[in-house]
Amino acid sequence: MKATLRNSIRVLPLILGIGFASPLAAQDQAKEGAAPDREARQQRFLDRQDDLAAQIEMRREEREKYLAEHPEVAKRLEEIKTEREAQREELKALREQYLADNPEIKEQIEKRKAEREARMAERKAERDAFLANNPEIAARIEERRAEREQFLSEHPDLADRLQQRRQGRPGRGPGRPGR
Repeated sequence: MKATLRNSIRVLPLILGIGFASPLAAQDQAKEGAAPDREARQQRFLDRQDDLAAQIEMRREEREKYLAEHPEVAKRLEEIKTEREAQREELKALREQYLADNPEIKEQIEKRKAEREARMAERKAERDAFLANNPEIAARIEERRAEREQFLSEHPDLADRLQQRRQGRPGRGPGRPGR
């Protein structure tokens, strides 16, 4: 309930529109002047991405060369990798055993998961209702989504990296590191 109240308080100025300047209106007014700036930021981002890709490739080659020259280090790295995989499997088995031995803990975890899913469904319903009542904001969101999709279609390497990054975080949504 607290999260719902907090989210409601955040969108209350948008819903009521009392004495608050709409950030989307300000963006729309500055859109003509902001477009070149946005393109410049995108170009800087692409240039930086190319530089980083070159650095990553250079370091990968250096690493491969070093490991070829030092087989004992390569062997130790492989040992560490197998140890970590074994530890992960062991911890997974311990967790499953602990939950099997403590059904009340498992129940609490399932209850919290169900509560979290209910909160997420409630937030989605609130968001959908808000967007239904504010078609200009919904249109702006769709416009941004289309721009993002177009950008990613023009730069498939970035789209691939983004997809890999999202897949590499099971159980964690975008923008939620370490959770």
